[in-house]
Amino acid sequence: MTFSELARSYLDKAGKRRRVLEVLLEQEAHSDVVREAQKLVELALKAMLRAAGIDPPKWHDVGPILLEQASTSAPLNAQASRSSPCVTASGRSMKRTKNPEGSWGS
Repeated sequence: MTFSELARSYLDKAGKRRRVLEVLLEQEAHSDVVREAQKLVELALKAMLRAAGIDPPKWHDVGPILLEQASTSAPLNAQASRSSPCVTASGRSMKRTKNPEGSWGS
């Protein structure tokens, strides 16, 4: 499989989890909603790395790698712009910004 095919596969899996979230939320299974939402975000972020030709690490939190790559890699910035509608939850952007204290937040 190519990086592009793997990225599409990750996004497809994330989309399936998004549909599952609706069912879990209707059932008021809140802890399961959180767990599945975390996995959905992880898959979407790893899809962005794959789409940019970066093999994602085997650990869960790839956010710092995306932020590092975004500041040093024009292809990742361009890919992130094209992919952002695919990796949003509830129609909101999942962009991170710096807080006034200098730490990263949502």
